[in-house]
Amino acid sequence: MADEIKDFHFPVRLERCTSPPPPDRPLVGFPLPLGPQLQTDIWAPGTKEPFVAHGLIGIRDAFEEVGKARFGSEWLGHEGAYRGNLPPFPRPSVVFDGDTDVVADVEAYRRGREHVLALLGHPTDRTSTLSNSEWCEATDRWQLFETYGPSLVRRREGTIDLIHRALADGELVAVICRADGELLRVKETAWNCDRSIVWKRLKCGSLADVDGTPAAAFCPPITFFFDGKTLKNFSAALAEAPDTATGKKSQKPAEKSELPYNRSSKWEEIEEWYKERVSTAPPGGYTREQDEEAGRKVGIGRYRVRQLRDALKPDDWRQRGQKTK
Repeated sequence: MADEIKDFHFPVRLERCTSPPPPDRPLVGFPLPLGPQLQTDIWAPGTKEPFVAHGLIGIRDAFEEVGKARFGSEWLGHEGAYRGNLPPFPRPSVVFDGDTDVVADVEAYRRGREHVLALLGHPTDRTSTLSNSEWCEATDRWQLFETYGPSLVRRREGTIDLIHRALADGELVAVICRADGELLRVKETAWNCDRSIVWKRLKCGSLADVDGTPAAAFCPPITFFFDGKTLKNFSAALAEAPDTATGKKSQKPAEKSELPYNRSSKWEEIEEWYKERVSTAPPGGYTREQDEEAGRKVGIGRYRVRQLRDALKPDDWRQRGQKTK
């Protein structure tokens, strides 16, 4: 497909603006909101990628494909979005009353609220109360970042370097999609730049990077995508290429976990596990902590265990903190 695409002459003249360009100046790039409304970090939680034309691959998906091909089972899927971790915040067991959404410690809720919103990618001006399950999800994400932060950065940097070199060598092809639907190829010379600029482009989803000014300050927003065919070929070759440090293939075979479940397990699978657990439960059932510990031992995270409890826990099971008569 890349051979059929015209070259896009880069760089182009960029102008600061907060309103759409006049009709006589064609808009180059995908027709997203202009000016300050344009996202400056396409990796932020909850951010949706724009429509991707047939034969093209979005930046985030392309980054994931290259990263998985290079790092195999080490790749966690959070490398592109990781921006460092937040300070610790109160745990769900401190904030809420047992399994319920009732806030037991208002001060703890207030202290942790902004952290939870940031980790989930929700706006800070949200007015509705955060639920117990949302707090658990944010806690699990914080723990993952706390544990794997340095390795996430290492794999992200390695993936940036691979993409940078491949774009400069023509092994990967970046494509501009004009508002009228015409596809334009970004020439390899556009990538003869510092790696910090490449990461800025991947992070902002735009080729606008003049004097360190955020892409949102410019229009037209020069949004780019990856040509799907060259990306597929590059990823396939990368997966089979030997690691320069070890001499072994980059793609590490996915090691079979000793645990029966993982974050990719289907709902039906973990649902069967919990139903069996309920059927063999002692009188009074299990507390949330007991279920979470049992889930941890078989590879099911706290958030999914709580979802299972919400859906399948018998009504007569006592909640944490309640006294038995």
